[in-house]
Amino acid sequence: SKPDNGIYAAMNEGFLNSTGDYIIFLNSGDTFVSTQVLSGINAELLPEVQFAQGNSIQHTADNHVGIEAPDQSGLFYHLYHKSLHHQASVISRRVFEKYGLYDETLKICADWSLAFNALIVGNESYQQLQTVIAAGDLLGVSNNPELFNLQKQERQTVIDKCIPKFVQNELYELELLRKKCEQVFFQPISVAEVARLLPMKRFLWFLPVRLVGSLFLPSRWLRLIKK
Repeated sequence: SKPDNGIYAAMNEGFLNSTGDYIIFLNSGDTFVSTQVLSGINAELLPEVQFAQGNSIQHTADNHVGIEAPDQSGLFYHLYHKSLHHQASVISRRVFEKYGLYDETLKICADWSLAFNALIVGNESYQQLQTVIAAGDLLGVSNNPELFNLQKQERQTVIDKCIPKFVQNELYELELLRKKCEQVFFQPISVAEVARLLPMKRFLWFLPVRLVGSLFLPSRWLRLIKK
């Protein structure tokens, strides 16, 4: 270890000194869950995949929380609202060569920014891995409540560069619809299902949600409505 200019400067230095085709970053507090992790990834990883995400475990004070990697269909929503746990990200060397190193002007969100630009803007190939790759604690900077506002500002700066405001507004309304539907049906609803309601978004707030749902939601939700 040597002095550096922050987390992402150190991660960039690590990349520049690496030689492998794929990179995984483990920071302080992160560990592989077993000695078989890399062989498991190697057996599962498809050829030419640029960005793969495995599962991870987060340690809390009195519990262990499993974090499942998003599948391809839910990737945009996941990255738009959340992030990928970098200790379970398997990133092709070519991603860094094409999109550049981590942006060191971002103090918290540079790993998310690279993933967003590569996977959402650049449409690079993605694979959801079933392997549990790493375990980490919740003591990192991204989980520091004092830095939540900075994290939000950095994410918004990146999103503003990539997504027009009118699209952001539509996505915001879609998320409001999703939360409203979950309150009615008392269980998670995917964005893909709620998207079917989007043409009716201006009327949904004035109509009984059960009525709107009976017209637009898939049959599995109709069964729930009838109970």
